[in-house]
Amino acid sequence: MNYLDWIEKWSFYTPYKKAVFCLDTKRSYSYIELHENSLKIGSYLLNRFQLKKGDRLAVIAEHSPEYLMLFIATQRLGIILVPLNYRYTSHEILYCLTDVSPSLIIAEDVKFERQVSNIKEQVQTQFISFKSFFEKAKTVSLDYLEYNFKIETEQPIFIFSLLEQQENQKE
Repeated sequence: MNYLDWIEKWSFYTPYKKAVFCLDTKRSYSYIELHENSLKIGSYLLNRFQLKKGDRLAVIAEHSPEYLMLFIATQRLGIILVPLNYRYTSHEILYCLTDVSPSLIIAEDVKFERQVSNIKEQVQTQFISFKSFFEKAKTVSLDYLEYNFKIETEQPIFIFSLLEQQENQKE
């Protein structure tokens, strides 16, 4: 057991204890559910998209339990999560994507259709919808996991791409 992986640790000690509760859906997730779902997500990222340690994964979505599971999976794999502000305009999101060069973009394209549709035409990076990604990741079997997920102490976890303020641009 990796001492840095708190979800794995608590899924071992108290597997069925409630870890997360979503007010919107009224659904709760136990530690074992977080652990197993994040393993499936990690497996899907590796096998379907061939992401590897150090790759960047951009996300345009509101916070949700699925987003948390994605974070757990990317941290275990050494993939750098790039959360993008969904309140940004298409132009601002494009600036951030150009800045960080992600290997994959996961976007809530229904909620943020206007921003996302404009961006898809301008970047070479593969897009997948948030909903589709998690529906497909759910179907991954845990019986065939052939690799070891391990969080390392010196690995980067996030990149926050920020827009420069107008005052800084004038100087």
